[in-house]
Amino acid sequence: MMLARASLRPLRCAAKRSLAVDAAQLEDTAAQLLKRHGVAGVQAAVIDAGEVIPVNGGLADVASGTPVASTTLFQLASLSKPVAARRALTRFDADAAVNPLLAAHGSPWRIEGQDGWGDAVTVSHLIDHSALGLHYVPGVPESEPKPSSLELVSGRAEEWGYAAVECVKKPGSAFAYSGGGFLVLQHLLECALGPEKALAPCGGRFGYELDGAPTGESLVDFGFDVPEGQTHAVGYRDGGEVLGRLWFPPFAAGAMGTASGLGEWLCGLSKAHRDRGDGMHAVARLMLERRRDLGAGA
Repeated sequence: MMLARASLRPLRCAAKRSLAVDAAQLEDTAAQLLKRHGVAGVQAAVIDAGEVIPVNGGLADVASGTPVASTTLFQLASLSKPVAARRALTRFDADAAVNPLLAAHGSPWRIEGQDGWGDAVTVSHLIDHSALGLHYVPGVPESEPKPSSLELVSGRAEEWGYAAVECVKKPGSAFAYSGGGFLVLQHLLECALGPEKALAPCGGRFGYELDGAPTGESLVDFGFDVPEGQTHAVGYRDGGEVLGRLWFPPFAAGAMGTASGLGEWLCGLSKAHRDRGDGMHAVARLMLERRRDLGAGA
């Protein structure tokens, strides 16, 4: 976080100059900031007029001396959410009630809430943080068995900090950050498509038809195992101690990818939003245009 804040102004200034020197200037700035703040490595990307320019610095693995490259995988944390949202919105109507969808696709679990609120939760409410509880999602050590999406939503993974997901307010009434909505979204898609297809890598510029690209060629990968031939960055504490990888639910926080890959995906989202003739235009509008009824947080 300190690195991101400290580098924000230099990166913006450099991005205004010619692209011929931007990458070198940005990487020089990154190297200085890494040294100043004791950070092992960083990967970033600058999007300029639809072109994605990678910026890399430092080491992905200090012990082996492996440098950060444009292909080095990082955990995307909550940037997993918009990719998951796009996947869901190509398959379900945003205004469809979730409980009937769960029933139709064979899930034994339903969203519950006072005053019948659970039955009023729609796919849109899962995505726009306007109905369910569970703020951030906790991590599970990679050596431990990974809970299923059903266990996560139903409260059967409490040892890792996951209480049952419930509707905590009138759906659509207010914004309050909810990782729980994306647990339900993952469970719904897994019931509808099967886990393998629901969690298939995303391989294209926001395009539905490019989902399921072979692992290793994807822009965003919802798996946890590092594909053969690729490197995942190692995490470190402030004192340099290696921080073991944690598993997070894929849709809420657990996807992995690269800054350039995510940049390509965002370029596709932007294009789909601008181009009314794009097949994904309606989905892009749902994702990018603000829900005025939810206030400033949405």
